[in-house]
Amino acid sequence: MSGSSRNKICKVIGFSLSSVLVLLSNSFDNINSKGRKRSKSVSVSHNSDNLKLKELESKKEDIKKESAKLNEKVLEQKDKQENLKENISDLENEVNSLGNSILQMQREIYDNERKIKQLNNEIESRKVSLEEKKKLCRKCFRLMHESGIFDAEVILKAKEYRDLQYRLGASKIVWVCFWKICKDMNNEMSKIFEYIKQVEQVKEKNQKEVKEIKEKRDLMKNKIKVLGEDYDNSKKIENSAMMEIDENSEEMKKIDEQASKIRKEIEERRRREEEERKRRELELKKKEQLEKKSKSDKRKSKRRSKSETKKGKDSVNESVDVKPRSKSAGSSEGLLWPVPGFRRVTGRFGEWRGNHHHGGIDIGRKEDGTPIFRQRVFSPWDGIVTFASYGSNGNYGNHVRVEINFNGRTYQLRYGHLDDIGKGVFAGGRISRGAVIGYVGGSGNNGKFTFPPHLHFEILELKGGSFVKIDPLSLNYV
Repeated sequence: MSGSSRNKICKVIGFSLSSVLVLLSNSFDNINSKGRKRSKSVSVSHNSDNLKLKELESKKEDIKKESAKLNEKVLEQKDKQENLKENISDLENEVNSLGNSILQMQREIYDNERKIKQLNNEIESRKVSLEEKKKLCRKCFRLMHESGIFDAEVILKAKEYRDLQYRLGASKIVWVCFWKICKDMNNEMSKIFEYIKQVEQVKEKNQKEVKEIKEKRDLMKNKIKVLGEDYDNSKKIENSAMMEIDENSEEMKKIDEQASKIRKEIEERRRREEEERKRRELELKKKEQLEKKSKSDKRKSKRRSKSETKKGKDSVNESVDVKPRSKSAGSSEGLLWPVPGFRRVTGRFGEWRGNHHHGGIDIGRKEDGTPIFRQRVFSPWDGIVTFASYGSNGNYGNHVRVEINFNGRTYQLRYGHLDDIGKGVFAGGRISRGAVIGYVGGSGNNGKFTFPPHLHFEILELKGGSFVKIDPLSLNYV
């Protein structure tokens, strides 16, 4: 084949390749424009979902505060009910005590009435006895009068002094007996009447005390009734608060379900975005490979044309060293190195540490002695912070854990011995690629400073439902 025909063939091939590249670039531009439009719509939906989540969280916090106030109200009502119960119990005990006092006094009144009745019966019987004695005395006086014992004539008829003395003594004895009987009966009757008077006074006193005690008991019963009404009202308030708390719990449950649904939608959307991003990256790689191939074909065609112009020499196909494209900090082909600029690994994965195998790698200062202390530690990928804590935490010290999805796999990254944790980094929060996780330090070792300062970096891969430690240097970094 002549040189001119070869040149024509190379030109045709180059033209066809350039036309194919133009078509591909147009199709890629259309894909990119569609992707940009889709990303804009997705970002709008993300913002609306985030706003909904914020509104739901705000509503949930308000309900929590309201439930906390209701709980305080319930506790307050319970304390009030306990106090009312104690007061009611004390009043009931006092009412019972007053009832016992009333019964005792009524027994005393009954005993006094019985005594008065007995004394009245005794008075009547003594009156009868007194009347009988009076009748007997009157009969004696009549008989003595009829016999003339009180007549002066009889006394003067006395024959001698002894007879006179006898006659006077007999009349005196009769008079003395009569007056003694009357006096004794009067004294006895006066004593009985005095005793009856005293018993009547005691009875009246007891009746008055019974009346006062009954009034006091009735007053206490009214107080018990009022306290019982207060207790019932307090119970109603407590039941109403408990019902509101139950309603709030149901509402918070519904809010959690809504929030969970929105989060699932966000995760599903992110998953689709990730798949779409990977698809675009693959398309961009294919485009770059085609461009490289076309450039290589052009260079080969030029070499062939140059070699054919040489007289009497065979064509020579020279090999070309293609340097790999350097990965910039914004490239998405690999994970960000935890501490950019500090690539010196001072502790390898799996090396024996005397009592255990090292579970990660240690990143230390540079070979020239540049210190790594307080250097910023960056997030390698978009993910979720699952743990962020200050303290010794075993030998980790202040450390952070981040979960990411990279190349279709789930990893957990651990950053230990931090001097400080980044602002806005907390468990449950999201973190973006390139955000500051913390600062290199020497915390840990059961509260002692780890020297020299370095970053302990671990990676665990999710396999079979559990995380397994792997060598961090087995992944790609930029």
